[in-house]
Parts: sequence; structure tokens; C-alpha cells
Amino acid sequence: MVNYSTIKENKLLIKIGVLTALFFVFMGSTISLLSYESNIKTWQSELDSFTLVNSEHASQILQNGNRVLENLIDVLEVSKIENERQYLQFAANYKQFSLLKEKTLSNAIIDVATFVDSQGNVINFSRAYPPPKINLSDRDYFVYLKNNNDLNIFYSAPVQNRGTGNWVFYQVKRINDKNDQFLGVVLVGISSKVFSEYYEILANNFNSKIAFGLYKSDHKLMTRYPFRENLIGKANLEGGAKHILDLGIPFGNMIVKSPRFTENNAIEERFVGVRKLEKFPFYVTVTANKDIYLKSWVNSLWWIWGLTGSGVILVGLAVVQISKAQKNLQEELITRKAIEKELFKAKEELEIRVKYRTNELTNEISERKLAQQELLRINSNIASISRRAGKLEVVNSMLHNVGNVLNSLNISMGLLREKLKDTPIKNLPKLNELIQQNKGNLPEFLTNEEKGKQIPDFINEMTLQWQKNNGVITKEANNVIESIQHINEIISRYKLKDFDGEAELGVQEQYILSEVIDSTLLITSPGLMKTGIQLFLDYETKINWVGDRVKLSQIILNLILNASEALLFSDRTDKKITISSEINENQIIVKVSDNGTGINQELLDKIFTYGFTTKPTGHGYGLHSSALAAQEMGGKLEVHSLGVNLGAEFTLTLPQNTSIIK
Repeated sequence: MVNYSTIKENKLLIKIGVLTALFFVFMGSTISLLSYESNIKTWQSELDSFTLVNSEHASQILQNGNRVLENLIDVLEVSKIENERQYLQFAANYKQFSLLKEKTLSNAIIDVATFVDSQGNVINFSRAYPPPKINLSDRDYFVYLKNNNDLNIFYSAPVQNRGTGNWVFYQVKRINDKNDQFLGVVLVGISSKVFSEYYEILANNFNSKIAFGLYKSDHKLMTRYPFRENLIGKANLEGGAKHILDLGIPFGNMIVKSPRFTENNAIEERFVGVRKLEKFPFYVTVTANKDIYLKSWVNSLWWIWGLTGSGVILVGLAVVQISKAQKNLQEELITRKAIEKELFKAKEELEIRVKYRTNELTNEISERKLAQQELLRINSNIASISRRAGKLEVVNSMLHNVGNVLNSLNISMGLLREKLKDTPIKNLPKLNELIQQNKGNLPEFLTNEEKGKQIPDFINEMTLQWQKNNGVITKEANNVIESIQHINEIISRYKLKDFDGEAELGVQEQYILSEVIDSTLLITSPGLMKTGIQLFLDYETKINWVGDRVKLSQIILNLILNASEALLFSDRTDKKITISSEINENQIIVKVSDNGTGINQELLDKIFTYGFTTKPTGHGYGLHSSALAAQEMGGKLEVHSLGVNLGAEFTLTLPQNTSIIK
């Protein structure tokens, strides 16, 4: 016979399961997208910070070189040189060698300082006196300044120094006589290592795969890290930095997919940041490959979709198990009604027969024996009905235990969602905006202005908040895993249940009692924290126990949840639950007490009865199944309460080794 009501209920259950699974997938997709956007914003801020720091570093070095160069020019002007003879006589003497050497020794960034005549010959330089024969007439700076009466500082392309072989670029000024005729040049050289070694330190402190570069405004590479000697001095006209600068902005960053200058123009996606130097014809770059700037996001995806997949699997298992339990329950109810009808009919027949046989009892012993046999048959039917009712009770107990764990799992998932939304890095754009507004006087702003002084504390607070959120997320993720494992153990245990009257096939293993209690608290602690209930633990940590871990966990879980529900209905503000354990004469004793609504003295004898409950939304399964589980392990579960609003204490007593219980 087709039960259309059951079919409708199953369809509704499947729809609810599908909608729940879709919700998990939607939440996973949404969180993944938000995480990606947050990751990109973080990297935008990182790249802007790097380019700001590197541009300040480069500006300071170039300004230092300019000061040395201007100082040498001042020495020439004070000497009032009027013609080439005076210039050669002045520049070639040992006193000027000492001056050039002093400038390089007192300034670590200066590689060399040199006086050059109108034919490109080195007159004097800081490395040796007298100088070797070196001619610089083919250098770009000499050609330009000789042919152009430009008194501004000229910044050369990087070249390998003919004296040392190091890569150096020069800051150069033209020297004129009193008639503005070309006498020669004075130059200071800055080694590319000053920048590349600094970039290497930055990369090793942050991520060794990040590339830093310094370019001239004509896009020629001055230096970089990692250092590529074959690229120094070449123009990068296809890079991401040029695309950004072509937009007419002084700094910025973007994700580009174009030929990469350092990888033989291979097409590669990367995150590029660039910033022009304000007073010099240079710009700095920072480049991060795709596998670098997406690494943290990809790692977070494993957690997000792992939790999403676990949720979907859990929903699927719950739908299947509840559907099976619902089907079995429906079949048992139909069978029970048929048996009850048969029993009632048999009872009526028996009463008629007994009445009839009573009148003829003395003369019809044979008929009396037949009546006794019929009574035995009816008693057998009654036993069969009782066994089937026991099956229904087991199914109800399983659903009750799974429901308890699902409630805790729902609370953990909610906390995860709240913490993922409350990410501390959302304030980084504001911090970056404040730094950008004051980049021209950043040291002054950080040390003297009120907002600037608060930035280090603000960064520290963000770090602490992130560490706190990360700890909560990790803890709740462990709660989710523990809850799923506990549900699987519950379902597996009931699959092993022998419903024909034999003992349950429980797993008898040795455990440390405190670890069993702690693993159960992982499931319940999120709900207790959310409701403001204080939890006090007073148990010994080294009690060994041999028995069925799943049964013991279910008993403790039901007692904790029962206590928390009693506290929810209480008006007390100091709500607390106390869990203690001890060992006494080869018996372990676990006590769970609360200061909640308590129990009426008249109801204490009924508290473990199947279906009995004092809560408006209760079913009477939890304490009943816990008492049965304690009996199956050779122990007992007791309750004590002084009355209404005076709290309650449940005491579980078990043998230390339940494997000897038959």
C-alpha cells in the first residue's frame, strides 16, 4: 500500500536538503570572492608601500650624490678658473686628489669622483694618483654636455666601469671657462649595487620571489633585484610599469598580462606597482608573480571549500539517515497498529473463551489446556511488539543525539561566518590613504602629528585583532571537524546495533577520561559561550578508562545540553555549569551540575522515563537514552535536586573497565 503522506514528507525533506546544500555552496562562493577582493586590496597596499619606501630611498641616494657634485663645483668656482690651462693645473694636483678621495671615503654610496678635460681624458680621480690613462669621450654624458651648454646635472645610463668592472651610473655637470667655453666635466659615480643589495634585503625579509627595479624616465633599466646583467641599460617598452605611467599618473599598480622584459618577453600575468621620483628623472617598480600574490588566497580556498564540502556532505548524510529513519518509523507504526488491532481482537476472543470455559472448567480440562496454549501464543506476540517498540526507541535516540551535534555545528558555522566578515585588513586602505596624503613629509607626520603618532598603535591593534580572529577561526574549524566525526561515530554505532536482543557490538578501548570529556566540550563550548554560561572544570587528568567512548560521549553531551537548557529558562545572571570527575574503588564518577531551574521533588523518580520531559520543546529521549547507555556499560545515572530554582546534579557511575561487563 502506497503511503502518499510519507512520499510528500520525503520530497519536502529532499528539497530542504538541496536548498541547504545550495546555501553552503553560495556562502562558500561569496566568501571566496570576498577573500579574493580582500587579498587584492592587501597587495595593492603592499605594492604602494614598497614603491613609496623605494622612491624615498632612491631620492635620498641621488640627492646625496648631487650634494657631493655641487660641492666639487663650488670648489671650482671659488678657485675662479678662467681658462683651460688653469683648469688643468688646478684639477691635476694632489690636493684635488685628496679632495676627491675624501668625498668617496666619507660617503659610502659614492663609487668614484672624477675631473675630466675637454677631450674626455681623466685628469684626476679618487681611486689613484696619478690616474691611469682613461678616455671617456665616447660616454653618453660627455657627448651630450660637450655639444650642449647645459649646466643642469646629467644622469647617465648605467655602464661597466673601465677601472673596476662594476656597473655604475654617473651624475655629471659641465665646466665652462669665463667665456662659457667647454673645459670638461666633473662627475660622481653611484654603483648599481647600492640599490640592488638594498632590494635584495627587502625581498628576503618579505618574499624572495618579489622583483624590485629602478628605471630612468626613458624606461632604461638602471638596476634591479634579482640582478640581470644582460638587461642593465636596456629599455623596457612593453612592461606593466610603462602601461601605468602612460595613463599620466605619478604612481599606481595593476594586474597586467603582457610580454615580460626579464623572461624573454614571455606572456605572463603579474601584479606591478610603479612610482615616479618627484625631483629626479627616475621611477621605481615592484613586481609580484601570480603564484605569489594569490598564494594566501589559494590557501584560504582550501579551508573555505573544505568546510563547504563538509557541510554539504553532512547535510546529505543527515537527509539520507532521517529519510531512512522516517521510513522505518512509518513502517513500524503501521505494523504496530495492525498488531494492536490483532491483539485487541485476540483479547476479546480470549475473554469469551475464558468465560465460556470457566463455566465448564471442572469437566473440560482439555479445553483449558487449549486456552493456556492460546495465551502463550498471545504473549509471544506481545514480546514481538515490545522488540519492535525497542527499535523505535533506538531510532529516536539516534536522531536526538545527531540533532544535539547538529545544533553545535550550526553555532560553529555561524561564528566562522561572523569572523570571516570581521576581517581586520579592511582598514588598510584608510591607512594607506593617510600615508599617501603625507608622503612628502612622512617622518615629520609620524613623529609630530597626532594622527601620525597613532599609526604604529593602530597597526599593532589590527595585528592583535587578526591574531584573535585567526585563533577563533582555527578553533571553530576544529569544532566542525570534531562534530562531523562524532556524527559519523553515532551513525556507525547504531548501524552495529543488534535489535534481536543480543548485546550491542560496542568498541571497547582504553581512553583517558579527561580527553573524552574535552572532546565532548569542543562540541558544546560554542553554544555555551554564545549564551553567556560559565563552565567550571574540576576533574583529574590521568584517569584511565576502558569502554565505549561513543556511549560515554553521548551521556556527557546530553547532561551538558540538559544543564544549559535548564539555565536558559533561569532568571539567574551568574549561570554556571560544573563538571568534575574522580575514581573511587575501581569506579569512575562523573558529575555535571548547574544552578538553573532545578527539578520538583515529585518528578525526580520520572526524570529518566522514556518520553518524560519538563521542557516545552523537549522530547524525553536524551536522559532516558543516557540512563540506558549507562546500564549497558554496567553503571548507573542518578539525579539530585533540592527543588525548583535550586539547581540539579547528575552523577554517572561506571566501572573503570567496562569490557568485563557481560
